[in-house]
Amino acid sequence: MHLQISYRHAVFAFVVIVVALGLSWIGAVGAQDAEPPETTLPIFGHAPGGRTIGGPGQTTVAGGTRKKVFGFLSRGLTQTRFVCVTGSNRGPGVAALTYKSRIGETLSETFAPGDSRVVCGETTAVDLECLGHGTQCRFFWRVDEPK
Repeated sequence: MHLQISYRHAVFAFVVIVVALGLSWIGAVGAQDAEPPETTLPIFGHAPGGRTIGGPGQTTVAGGTRKKVFGFLSRGLTQTRFVCVTGSNRGPGVAALTYKSRIGETLSETFAPGDSRVVCGETTAVDLECLGHGTQCRFFWRVDEPK
């Protein structure tokens, strides 16, 4: 059996191989300088379990700003769930978890630098806010749905 390859297909295959080798070389060079990502495992003591529905994650928030760490995508009436957020503020700023209810009410729990605990509540979304200006909060979190 004689295999015929057109000149155009041969050039295409050559370009694909060169690009793949170039990308692998770039990845190898970048990997030498990269620091290993910090794990959330020492904070929580174990990997996500069967009840984990978000995270574990690490979020850095500038002072005076907030980021959503948990929420729903839905049509019509916003869904609520009873969830527990395990949080650990690795500082240096003071952080707050804000639980939003379906009717617009909010409840907040404040975490000083070094604080770690579980906060549970019925919510449509959970935001992380860094209180104060000129600082930042580095927050480890995981969202679980209890039985």
